[in-house]
Amino acid sequence: MCAVSRQEIGVDIQKQTREYRRGIAKRFFHPDEYKYLKKNNFKDFFPVWTAKESYVKYTGRGVAEGFSTFSVVSFGRIAQSVNGAQIRFLSFDPDYCLYLCAEKIGEIKLYNEPFI
Repeated sequence: MCAVSRQEIGVDIQKQTREYRRGIAKRFFHPDEYKYLKKNNFKDFFPVWTAKESYVKYTGRGVAEGFSTFSVVSFGRIAQSVNGAQIRFLSFDPDYCLYLCAEKIGEIKLYNEPFI
């Protein structure tokens, strides 16, 4: 994954598997996210994880630095912003989950081809 921008950004991509990590969600996620995932049988585990990772990469914080202190879930779905930063799901490949986080997200161009 490569992302280029004139502003600070955070991007994360995860391969989605059938393993829904309930223990990880309970230990590291915000209580609102855990409730949301539990209600949906943890099917959105990877989108929540990827959205959170994109945010901490944007802010420069790591997973160990307060991963549970913020929520990417609002009104029963993944939010479009967290603490003033925009987060956006990017359709890339059905087996992967890709999120981008930035102060303001404008035009996005995705290239799904290897660079040689």
